[in-house]
Amino acid sequence: MFHSAAVGSTAACMKYGRPMYLEDVAMDFPKLKMCISHMAFPWTEEALLLMRKSPNMYMDVSAVNRPTILAWNLVKAKEYGVIHKVMFGSDYPLFGPRKNLIELIKTKINQIAERAGWPTLANEEIEEILWKNAARFLELKL
Repeated sequence: MFHSAAVGSTAACMKYGRPMYLEDVAMDFPKLKMCISHMAFPWTEEALLLMRKSPNMYMDVSAVNRPTILAWNLVKAKEYGVIHKVMFGSDYPLFGPRKNLIELIKTKINQIAERAGWPTLANEEIEEILWKNAARFLELKL
């Protein structure tokens, strides 16, 4: 797991959360599986490019609870061809159970995308985000 997101604390510099710093690690250790937390927000597109380049690079959606930002970034993940490497993440216990985030992914993402004129996610892609991608990442037998 790699915490890659804007850090709200004044004790840490935001620049150290950028996913670009993982590129050397991914290239030097191509079999190492890594997960970028929080969709690397606000550097999501940078992370998507890294995921496209690195077969074992994944990301989670933990703490990305702004509906339009989440929808847009999931649409971009689909457009970049890496939606199969995006996993649900709860950010528990920091924010408590995230049933609202699950519901957001299940029901609201496509509504937001449709209203904006963006591509939508297939039901199978939503199911993969919610659990199947994580099962593959963790090499669980299903």
